[in-house]
Amino acid sequence: MLAMYLKQCTLTPYIYFYGGYPIQEYWQYSCGRVPTYVNYFNEEKIVNFRQAGGSPYTWSLLSASVGDWVIHVSQGNLSYGTWVPEVMGILGVAGVNLDSARKLKTGDPFMLIGKRTYFVEHNKGETILPNRTDTIPDNKEILTYSKLLTTCEDAGEMVSEFIGPSLKWEKLYQRFKRDTSDIIKLKVIGYKNIYDIGTILIDSVRGWETDLSFISNTEYPLLRLAAYLKDTNLSAAELKNWSVLYKDVPEGIASTDINTQQTFTIFEGQSLPFNANFRNITPNAFGDSIGVQVSVLQGQNTIQTYRYKYKALAGSEVINFELPNVSSVGLPSSCVIRVQFNTGQLPERSFDNNAVEFNLNIIKDSLNPLLSVLVDDRVIANGDFVSAAPVITATLLENSTFLPKLAKRNFTINFGPACDSCLQAFVDSNRFSLQSLQSSGDRYKLTFQPGILPAGRYQLLIQATDFSNNTAGNLAYKIQFVVDDQNKIIEVRTYPNPTYQSSALLFSIAGKELPKYLDFDVFDFQGQKIYTKRLAGNSLTYGSNVVLNAWDGRTTGGKQVLSGLYSYRLVAPNGSFIQYSQAPNSTRFGKIVLVN
Repeated sequence: MLAMYLKQCTLTPYIYFYGGYPIQEYWQYSCGRVPTYVNYFNEEKIVNFRQAGGSPYTWSLLSASVGDWVIHVSQGNLSYGTWVPEVMGILGVAGVNLDSARKLKTGDPFMLIGKRTYFVEHNKGETILPNRTDTIPDNKEILTYSKLLTTCEDAGEMVSEFIGPSLKWEKLYQRFKRDTSDIIKLKVIGYKNIYDIGTILIDSVRGWETDLSFISNTEYPLLRLAAYLKDTNLSAAELKNWSVLYKDVPEGIASTDINTQQTFTIFEGQSLPFNANFRNITPNAFGDSIGVQVSVLQGQNTIQTYRYKYKALAGSEVINFELPNVSSVGLPSSCVIRVQFNTGQLPERSFDNNAVEFNLNIIKDSLNPLLSVLVDDRVIANGDFVSAAPVITATLLENSTFLPKLAKRNFTINFGPACDSCLQAFVDSNRFSLQSLQSSGDRYKLTFQPGILPAGRYQLLIQATDFSNNTAGNLAYKIQFVVDDQNKIIEVRTYPNPTYQSSALLFSIAGKELPKYLDFDVFDFQGQKIYTKRLAGNSLTYGSNVVLNAWDGRTTGGKQVLSGLYSYRLVAPNGSFIQYSQAPNSTRFGKIVLVN
């Protein structure tokens, strides 16, 4: 059902809905070009009495002001038989002929024209029904009705919708049906945009054809026509037609083959997986290059903006846009990506369809990176000996494979004598170098060389952060080590002792140089040397050394010896500068118990 309501005095149309229905339903009950003044109600909206006392259809009628004109015209195959009695009863406030209306059959055309009354007053309006002839089926009959509605005003104004935007204004044509008492004044008003208050370009149009080519389309891309009408006889002039000829602007529409209702989830650092198209749906070419703006939105706030340019679009041409160089690094966890074409630089019929939006969820890197530290290419214990010019390497394993590469500033080194107030901070220092180990994934190797150190005890602190500022553990890596300026072997011992089959040799080396080699000798209870194992110099390191399977209970020739007590010694080459430590429990000699 189509329903229109006119003010009784001015005949101004209006659309009205009962406040009990949600505002989002407003446009569901209207039809026609915006701004619409025609209510539309399907069968469900006619008979569904959701609110006490009425359905959306009946409430629109009851909400009309008393004395206003009511015009209802059926549309489609309405099933009048399903209407509850209250619907027909309420139509009585518009003067429906109830007896005639009750004869309506499914699909019958129907018109009701009358004035809204305070009480139900049947038969006061005009109820138009099919003629019920045999030649034309009732549901195929076309109803016609003519009625002159008069106003209580002798003057009024009608204004057109916005015309344009235009690339070139050409002609205005207009025609009114009038009598000698009618006064008509037709104006042409120019607008810079839809928010402009307007400028009168022609105050009074003369003749049925008017040249508009003098109007600048760049200054006034939009026009409106406004007609002032006056007639003391209350028989206003009738507008037959008015039309404006102009060169139309192009019109583009943005679209995408991606489901914009879906929320996309990516890891921070990944490229944005979006694309969009902008198609010129007219034969008219855009006059200049097309601007594209990519905005990152969080709520009402714009976080980042990127701008690009594409060549001018010819008629029916399309832009295929891939998001270039738009990184997800630093974006909020939840945001919207808006891709907007031609943000007002070039004239178009409408800019409302120039953008597409994508919902994005970004998983932030919250995992701590892994840090390992070597001194002189080995893992050292706290208090261990190192060389006088130690080489410290720190390797950081980053968990994310998408974030930008790290730099030396991601590492902090504090180093100095073993007291907290003696440490010196090295941040982004030329004392160390950083290498990205591409072949090992997101692994970074830092090399720190403090130089030649005097004898003493030193402390090292290293902390590293990844791109997301996650630290390698809650506490920094912290260790102390010792530099000695005298060459010596310290803490020689075997393990396990007693031993069953195989025994390891443990010892430490301090000083400025490493021996060329060491010999590990084993003696029986008579003092006879039964076994020798040579330790090559390239297998020795400063600090703790561990030689696995140093002796397996056999002679040098491979013969198994008996259980018992044996002695051993660690011997440097003749003329070697190695000095053995004289500290308690530190010797190059020892005893070992073999149990077979």
